[in-house]
Amino acid sequence: MTNHVVKRGDTLYKIANLYRTEINQIQYANDLVDADTLVIGQALFIPLRSRVYTVTPGDTLTKIASIYGLSVQSLVDHNGIKDPNFLAVGQMVSIPNQLHTVEPGDTLWQLSKDYGVSVKRLIDVNGLPANGLIRIGQKLYIPREQRPVLEVNGYSTIILQEGIHKLEKVAGQLTYVCPFSYNVRKNGTLGPIKDDSYVNAAIGNGVAPMLCLTNFDDKGFSSDLVHTVLTDSNIQTTLLDQLLSLCKEKGYVGVNVDFEYILPEDQQAFTLFLTKLVERFHASGLIVAVAVAPKVRSDQKGLLYEAFDYEAIGEIVDIVIVMTYEWGWAGGPPQAISPLPEIRKVMEYAKTAIPKDKLMVSGSLYGRDWTLPYKQGNPKAKTISPSYAIERAASYGSEILYDWKDQAPYFTYLDANTKEHIVWFEDVRSLLAKIQLAVELDIRGISFWDLRFPFEAVWPLLEETVIVQKYS
Repeated sequence: MTNHVVKRGDTLYKIANLYRTEINQIQYANDLVDADTLVIGQALFIPLRSRVYTVTPGDTLTKIASIYGLSVQSLVDHNGIKDPNFLAVGQMVSIPNQLHTVEPGDTLWQLSKDYGVSVKRLIDVNGLPANGLIRIGQKLYIPREQRPVLEVNGYSTIILQEGIHKLEKVAGQLTYVCPFSYNVRKNGTLGPIKDDSYVNAAIGNGVAPMLCLTNFDDKGFSSDLVHTVLTDSNIQTTLLDQLLSLCKEKGYVGVNVDFEYILPEDQQAFTLFLTKLVERFHASGLIVAVAVAPKVRSDQKGLLYEAFDYEAIGEIVDIVIVMTYEWGWAGGPPQAISPLPEIRKVMEYAKTAIPKDKLMVSGSLYGRDWTLPYKQGNPKAKTISPSYAIERAASYGSEILYDWKDQAPYFTYLDANTKEHIVWFEDVRSLLAKIQLAVELDIRGISFWDLRFPFEAVWPLLEETVIVQKYS
């Protein structure tokens, strides 16, 4: 995987020439609205030559196949494309193994950079001499290097047409998707959402939809609401019946329980509820996932943490999604949303209590803009997308810096009222660090919140660094 950090004097033309790729491939992979506007310190994802192609306006599978000397069917089969006549602008098309015809100026070293495969591997698979001598016109087989396998989950708070369009673009890099959300009521029934088209789009594009269950009311996550549900067996029966019915009717593969701010005294009741849920769902061939707060020890205090018995939950459910974000929360002091050292501490503890093949780390697809100086009680920081963060840095002439300890980009600026701001967000470097942590810890996968935020580079980044395991 290659990223380029913009320096003074850089242009897309110059960067594209440096990496022997096309301007429009860099532009669409990074969702650059204005190709002429780059920010010093901005990290750009550089698509490897012939590994992943980002669909641009006017593209067809026939056109893409002809570029790489492949058949349309090979692209369809390799990408699991359901409708060969439909491509979404920005969609990632993975390019399978292929032949490269040696051109003037080609060297094995340059080809290894272009294709992301070692020189030794190119020599071995093509039976080349040890000195790597190649001839103009010679055809070389270009294999893909081995990549680790991960499952990838995505939450989405937009599930109408805009959300469906986004889902169609990124479906190849998702195992599961969780439309957010079905909210439980005090009587155990579920507040309806218009999810039929979204769920059908997920299934049609090879993504397994999971029903997302929350204790969300008109004021947010409610401790009282979930207490009512967890302490009444009749309400739970109503809830389980409706969950099963909805999953079977709509095609969900299971449920993702996202109960937050559970009262500490309800810990055992929550664990018992999960046991009942798993028994009912497994009997119908459905899976159960649970989202849990990020703990670093079993006796960690606080309303966010105490109700989550990692060890008990890990024994019961199929997937545990650890919500490793919100250190830099909107009402708190400015800092990285998902600092890597904190995430590592959480996940290393989680592995001691939960089977690693059930664990998912989380990545945040957003940033925050704080007004300085920070004072408790000030207006909350504004939540923004990484793309909007870049636009803001460009509009104020800011240079983007990178915190190598926390693995997070940030910048400062003065607004029209000369008030100082600091923005922490995510980029390809910070997301790559989290993907690499998941691989290092050998866990099940990674989960992203929230697909509604524009951050297009994460999807080709996944395509080039891991094999996304599809649900079966």
